[in-house]
Amino acid sequence: MGNTHMISPTVDGVVVALCADYTRRKHAIEEKRICRRTDTELRYLNAKIFDAVAEVVGEPLAEQFIKDIGCRIGYANTKLDCMSEVTYKNLKKQARELIAVRLHLVD
Repeated sequence: MGNTHMISPTVDGVVVALCADYTRRKHAIEEKRICRRTDTELRYLNAKIFDAVAEVVGEPLAEQFIKDIGCRIGYANTKLDCMSEVTYKNLKKQARELIAVRLHLVD
């Protein structure tokens, strides 16, 4: 992510909401209970979100970070215990910003 910038509260809210809905989309895709167009859109959103977060924290931690972002889970309540609080908060911020960039919500 070339430019480090703060995303607006409204964009951050969209990112949080999309992360909160990640698991529902994942299950809908797995259960094949949606039409092809919806399947395509849900796959696109989940792939962009997962790839952005994985780029920041690595694939093994990506889904937990997505959950933490979506559920607004902070360091005190995360299941991640492999990093310091400062590192966790910085990675979470970077992940939210990169999601916004990858979804073309910001430049």
